[in-house]
Formats: sequence, structure tokens, C-alpha cells
Amino acid sequence: MNAVISPTRSIETLYPFRRSLEFQTGIPATIRGTIPDWLRGEVVRTCPAVFETKGWRAQHWFDGLCMMYAFRIGDAGLGGTATIVNSTIYGNSGSNGGGIYNTSRTLTISNGSFGLNSGFVGANFYNTGPTAIFKNSIVGSPNGGPSCFGAVTSNGYNLSSDDTCSFHSTGDLINTDSMLAFLHNNGGPTWTMAENPGSPAINAGNPSGCTDASDHLLTTDQRGYPRPDKQSGRCDMGAYELQSN
Repeated sequence: MNAVISPTRSIETLYPFRRSLEFQTGIPATIRGTIPDWLRGEVVRTCPAVFETKGWRAQHWFDGLCMMYAFRIGDAGLGGTATIVNSTIYGNSGSNGGGIYNTSRTLTISNGSFGLNSGFVGANFYNTGPTAIFKNSIVGSPNGGPSCFGAVTSNGYNLSSDDTCSFHSTGDLINTDSMLAFLHNNGGPTWTMAENPGSPAINAGNPSGCTDASDHLLTTDQRGYPRPDKQSGRCDMGAYELQSN
């Protein structure tokens, strides 16, 4: 799914949208009460995430065009996952985790772009959930506060403006200016942050190809433009793919 999360864009401006197919292995979830013997199946939820919980408040919509929850009910119990692909998280604010605040899901972010989110802790990303995986993503400069908080697993080829995201795998760049432009209409159904000339994110994605959480190759960026660019042959980090012409 391709989307932008920003307080300056209404949900109507995000239509139409394109989707990227995702398959993930679920994790067991805590169950209160008893699940009836006859209840089996899957529930896929696409909607805004929590606005306020335990005194923490997000001043933006985490819209369903970008966040998806899948709940599978079976003999093993209840499980859930969340995935973000080819998406921009920009200019949001909260006490903590202004960009994303994850507490209970297995979360995978593939080719995400974060910028100018604010919060006292984990301005771009705050995690107390079981697993948070980043790959081929950009966690750019926050608008106040350390960029990340909590355990993060890097699957490589990520960029962070500081060293709070623990990006120390192959191809990762830390304490690095992403040189992304401000959020703008760069074509496609949703706004993006383009790479300025000389950005270290250009042609810096996995040389084997940028992939989703199930290692399926991504053939377009957030806008629907080719990924990788036909002339470069290597994908960029983040949601935006620079085109040669």
C-alpha cells in the first residue's frame, strides 16, 4: 500500500491509491476471555490507528490507506501483524512517537520515508512492541527529540539522521543527512519527499532489489513510478525513486 501520513493532507486526497501485496507470519496475541469454538477465520482492518491512549495523544490520522492490521483466529489463538510499504510519514506530532507509536504489533517498514515528526522521545518512531523491522528506509531529521526509541531490527540499507535507530547492518547509514526535500506534489496520487541532488539515499537500496516484508520485489515507488529507475538499475532508499528523465 502506498500512502502519506501528514496533518496537512485529508483522507480524501489519498484516493486513489495503489497497493503492494504483503504476506507475513503472525505472532500470538494475549486473549482475555474465551474464543468460541465456532469462531475461525481472518479479519483485515484498514482504518485510523489509536488517537489517544494512556495519556498519549497523536495530533494526526494514521490513515488506513497506509496501516493494515490482519487478525487470524484459529486453534493457535489470535495473532496480528502490521506492514508499511512505500509510504511517507511526515510532519506529525505526539508526546512520544510522533511519526509512529507501536506497542503491540509485529511491524515491518519497507521503503518508508520519515521526516520532521516531533515528540519528546522517539520523534519519528517509538516501539515497545515485539518486533519492528526496517529495510531500505529513511528516518530523516525529526522536528525535535531523538529520532527513534525502543528495539529496532535493521534488515539493511537504511538511513538515519542520528544513531538512535540502531541501524548497524549491511548498507546502513547513520548520522547522515538524507537531503530530502519538503513534502510536495511530485506526481502520483500522494505527496512525497523527493531526493535532492547528491542525496546519499539515491541508488543506495539493496543492490539485489528493494522488497516488501515477504521479499517480493517492489517494482514501483509510492507514486507508482518505476523502481528501480530503468537507467540506474539499483533502487533508492525511501518511498521516492528518483527518475532519470
